[in-house]
Amino acid sequence: MSFWDLHGFWFCFFMVFFPRLTILFGTTVLFRYGMPEIVFLWFGWALMPRITVAVMATILYCHTNLYVVAFAWVWAVMGELTEKSFVSAQRK
Repeated sequence: MSFWDLHGFWFCFFMVFFPRLTILFGTTVLFRYGMPEIVFLWFGWALMPRITVAVMATILYCHTNLYVVAFAWVWAVMGELTEKSFVSAQRK
């Protein structure tokens, strides 16, 4: 199963710019997991949605599309660092 067999450009666009909404409304990925994993995914949705997307990409597509996984992790780390530095600068 390849990433591009299931998802297209618009899914990627919304996952990059609106990860919480995409996870919330695109819950077909969540039905592949059991109950304990869903609880962790919802905690990730609330606290770190970009990292949650990267973890889901790694679990689902690490064997078929390493470029998507690498991009997801780079995007997640850079997005989290940018968000945290912006919030830190606003507090000062």
